[in-house]
Amino acid sequence: MIGSVLSAISLGMLAAASDTDTASEGLVLGVVAAIGFALSIALVTATFESTKPKPMVWGALTAGYHIVGTIVAGAIIGAWQ
Repeated sequence: MIGSVLSAISLGMLAAASDTDTASEGLVLGVVAAIGFALSIALVTATFESTKPKPMVWGALTAGYHIVGTIVAGAIIGAWQ
């Protein structure tokens, strides 16, 4: 939960810095942040994760979870500002 709060705070700071003030702009910011951070981090971690039976499947599931969460958070933050 702490990680999600920190992620939402940083996404909110990015929204403020980029003058994101509508839900659609927040959605775009969420997509960019999700692909740039969540997807890349999850796939790099999965590439070097040798303890999972199928590390790339695990990485894709983890990335998908974070991508959806970041996009939803971006839309909410954009609509809120």
